[in-house]
Amino acid sequence: MEFFGELNFDVVLSVGGDEPVSVCREVLGNVAEHVQAARAEWAGKIADLYERLPVLTTDNALLNMLYDRSLLSFLFCKWNSPDFVLNPYYSEAGMDGGAICAYLWGFGYISEIFPVYDVESARNYIIKKGYLLVWR
Repeated sequence: MEFFGELNFDVVLSVGGDEPVSVCREVLGNVAEHVQAARAEWAGKIADLYERLPVLTTDNALLNMLYDRSLLSFLFCKWNSPDFVLNPYYSEAGMDGGAICAYLWGFGYISEIFPVYDVESARNYIIKKGYLLVWR
């Protein structure tokens, strides 16, 4: 099969009544702007991550890449939602598992770096919810 040019499909999904429909239309009206804004937002999140957490630098490029990618999984555990009692809310697992649970016995993605990255939120977890954070 031979291709003649390039096709782009932009798909926007939302759930709810009329408001999500208007949001979808607005996004589709200027996809490039929204993609650029999302990239800028994630660049800021990554920069903040590296400012707050230790940086690993070795002569092994693969080990450096593994460390960097493992830190990124932490960002997928952070939820900013006014609907949650704790905001920001740090879940036990990232979006890959769809889990937004936080277990007292959990030793998931965030348990060791969470209190280093966001001391105030870790304190709020203990005070407001009585969560047990495991420190090594």
